[in-house]
Amino acid sequence: MRQKGYAVVISLLVCVSLFFSLSAISLAKTTVVMWGTWDPSITDDPGAKYVRQMLANFESTRPDIKIEYVALSHEVIERNFAIASQAENPPDVVHLRRHLLATHVNLGSLAALNDYYEQKWDNRPQIFPNFMADVTFGNQIMGIPYFTDTVLFYYRKDWHDELGLEVARTWGELTANAIPLTREVDGKKVWGFGTITSKTLVTPERWFYFLLPAGGEPITPPVNGKATYHLDAGVKALQFHVDLANKYKVMPPGVETSMDDLFLGFSGGVYAQAPMGTWQMPKLMMSPEWSKVGITRIPIPQDGKDKIYAGGWVWAMSKQSTLKDAAWEVIESFAGTKGQVALGKATQGGNYPISYPALDDAFFKKGYMPLISDYIKEAGASFPQHAHYKELLDGLNNAIQMAIMGVKTSEEALIEAAEAFNSTY
Repeated sequence: MRQKGYAVVISLLVCVSLFFSLSAISLAKTTVVMWGTWDPSITDDPGAKYVRQMLANFESTRPDIKIEYVALSHEVIERNFAIASQAENPPDVVHLRRHLLATHVNLGSLAALNDYYEQKWDNRPQIFPNFMADVTFGNQIMGIPYFTDTVLFYYRKDWHDELGLEVARTWGELTANAIPLTREVDGKKVWGFGTITSKTLVTPERWFYFLLPAGGEPITPPVNGKATYHLDAGVKALQFHVDLANKYKVMPPGVETSMDDLFLGFSGGVYAQAPMGTWQMPKLMMSPEWSKVGITRIPIPQDGKDKIYAGGWVWAMSKQSTLKDAAWEVIESFAGTKGQVALGKATQGGNYPISYPALDDAFFKKGYMPLISDYIKEAGASFPQHAHYKELLDGLNNAIQMAIMGVKTSEEALIEAAEAFNSTY
């Protein structure tokens, strides 16, 4: 009897042990580390709303995979990813600017996604070919693009109506409108035009939206080309800005206006006309000034042609990730049709979908959405890709600032910066 009792006890212990072992296995999760640029804890950030929604969706459908999401600012995520990759401690999934992929490809930090994209992504969205071309290096897909954004021309409708002004379509009309718009309104100085001039990488990127319709390019395409922004079109585009500041005095003469300054200035009635990003529309829509705002295409030279850069970010995978299958499932979820629609709706079209299934959603067929869609389809181009993109912009930023301050002519400043870059890279 005692032996039978021992046998029963042992059997029970084995069953209990197996139960807890199986329970532990069922509760075990694969943890994918994901670096993004939207902080889901910020309740009034449209991009954060997209992240919260996608994290919740993923966790409900894949409870066996835990996403450890880390939010980093736009300014540091590229640098931190490069450092982490060199230190062999990168995240599994990372959010990167589409036009800066060349830098990370050059460093050997990213995993090719061809097998996943071409063979393992059931019902993958039809992403526009030009955006897929941007992330393909030597036939290797190095990231998945899932939205685009661009710069539009914002203007105060009420002030245009008050002064009997038509919306500017050319540079000449922009200048002509800016002159009477530069005045005092309710005791406050209003500038007829504003743009970014501070010492940041955004300054030359915003200037590109005037360089391109003038027929210029920052570098020879497609990747790692030589600087060409100093040619005739570049000189013409920079002189246009210099004249607005120093000849016509319709924009602030200094070089201290940041992207935030421009947005706050326009929404606060400091600027009557300004080139600003589509991604800034959601915040502007929450402003009491929204009903007074008009949006149109960027003005072009008299003999110019619409051409804009369509930017955007990608979800990419670290080459060092040991959880590539799980990491891909995260990318597939965040960059797929549902992810593109969720981001587009959260940002009110500021971050615009780039696949046909996503754009079939009725949300993207109303209001100003067709303006964005048509503009990108007709005039959208890809940002230049260069392994030394930061250095390209640094030199160009200095040239823009020197010309606006009158230290050098537009031609002198651009030629000096381009020659320095071309002799080094």
